[in-house]
Amino acid sequence: MKKVLIEIDTLGARGGMDQYVLPFINALSNHNVKCILITNNEKSSIRLNTRITKLDFFSNFLKGKKASSLFCFLLGLVKTFAFLVFRDRKEQYAVHLHFFSYGFLDLLKILILKPFDINIHSTIHDVTSFRKDFFSKFFRNFIFNNTSILLVHNETSKSNLKTIYNGKVNITILKHGNYCDFVDCFISDDLSSEKNLNGCFDIGFIGQIKRVKNIEFIVNSLLPLKNYSLIVKGKVSEYKEDELNSLLTNKNLNCVYKFGYLANHELIESLRNLDVIILPYKEIYQSGILLLAMSSKAIVLTSNLDAFREIISDGHNGFMFEEGNQQSFQDKIMEIKNLTNKDKEKIRDNARVFVEKHHSWDLIATKYIELAL
Repeated sequence: MKKVLIEIDTLGARGGMDQYVLPFINALSNHNVKCILITNNEKSSIRLNTRITKLDFFSNFLKGKKASSLFCFLLGLVKTFAFLVFRDRKEQYAVHLHFFSYGFLDLLKILILKPFDINIHSTIHDVTSFRKDFFSKFFRNFIFNNTSILLVHNETSKSNLKTIYNGKVNITILKHGNYCDFVDCFISDDLSSEKNLNGCFDIGFIGQIKRVKNIEFIVNSLLPLKNYSLIVKGKVSEYKEDELNSLLTNKNLNCVYKFGYLANHELIESLRNLDVIILPYKEIYQSGILLLAMSSKAIVLTSNLDAFREIISDGHNGFMFEEGNQQSFQDKIMEIKNLTNKDKEKIRDNARVFVEKHHSWDLIATKYIELAL
């Protein structure tokens, strides 16, 4: 019986999930897995393998007002249910779902699949979301216990998930893939070391702005330093914009900031053209922006959390400082600033080679087939 994977991605390019989902199912298709992608109608920069069937059941989800978006989501579920009812019974189906948080809409995804004899594979992208106080044990376990296999991206996530879930469903590591194909859609030439336009050392904080990402630490650590500029770009979460405005407009801080989602070309350009991308997080389980930065050949500086240690070799493919230690952070900034252009290029190249080798979608597809198909 031929096996078929249904990849349900309601966010698609509208939520940036195409950068994960499309390389993943393209790689599976290259291994002769029949894939069906159920998503929305937002166009992606990444080309989908022609052997993959794309169904835009969630068209216009997250587009327009909340009521309209909710209707589009529910309509997408109805279409998905109907598709499963009339599926080819000669084929064996499995469904792959993605969870960043728990909510009523996530529950509905599980509920529409329950009537069918279909294996559900759930990738837990953000373990933190399942540890909030309002996640009741009942609802959390409902999602987990109705899944054939729980997938997380690294040992840190697996260890932490085990502390909040002790059910029978197996928790397995499936690495997050690189963003090389996505990055390459927006670049056509080699990165030049001679890119500094303002004479300052450009330090970038890129991505969603959440309290756990420690932006206050950045500001306090940079105030004593000279000849730098801090560039902050990303969607604000957990802060009020007025609070961030007050923090970033400190008269002793040389800072330029832009709040909101970045267009893909601006995101890649920022990652490639800044002197260093900093990730001074207090807690993290898996960082997409780290893999995106390394795929972009950026120089990264992270705190020494376990999830980062699984990827970064200090001084080889990036740099690390002691989490919460301003002196350690400042020392690393100066170390990176004093690198020769040759050394910078070596670090950038090492970063790209590392994610190409250790976060290859082909290897991830191979392991997924062994684990779940």
